Amino acid sequence: QTEVNEAQGLDFARAARHLLRQDPQALILGEIRDEETANLAVRASLTGHLVITTLHAGSCRGVFERLLAMCSDHSAVAAAVEVVLNQRLIRRLCGSCQGKGCAQCLQTGYKGRLPLVEWLRVNDAMRRRVALRDLEGFAAKPSLAESARMFVQQKLTNNAELARVLGADFGTSSS
Repeated sequence: QTEVNEAQGLDFARAARHLLRQDPQALILGEIRDEETANLAVRASLTGHLVITTLHAGSCRGVFERLLAMCSDHSAVAAAVEVVLNQRLIRRLCGSCQGKGCAQCLQTGYKGRLPLVEWLRVNDAMRRRVALRDLEGFAAKPSLAESARMFVQQKLTNNAELARVLGADFGTSSS
């Protein structure tokens, strides 16, 4: 583990480069924030390192859009990515009052969180399309919205919470 100290010239990308010189089996980057770090993560993956990192994007497809915007070698991006996970935390309905509000949930109707997750495993056909920047139809199955609907059906959360997390349109378009 290494801490970044930009005042002393140790920025995120430089720290990652130094760590790679130690030839680790895995490189865990807190976040891809810029082009230099994105290119470093892609190159590390292509040289056999397991790279686990975060990248702010709204969907699994959005991860590819961001990486392709930051990395000029689209074929390298296509070859480097194996799996993309997209997640949100949503509030769980209180088990005592089922969302009405009680002493257990401090009158909020919610107690605890649930992980809302979608994932996309990259196959050879997808790699060819990523290299060409053809991301049309790239979607995780089940999507965040589909997973969210399952939580509503199981009465673990409600449409109001999903609209808050996934956007105002969600609550009106789901059952």
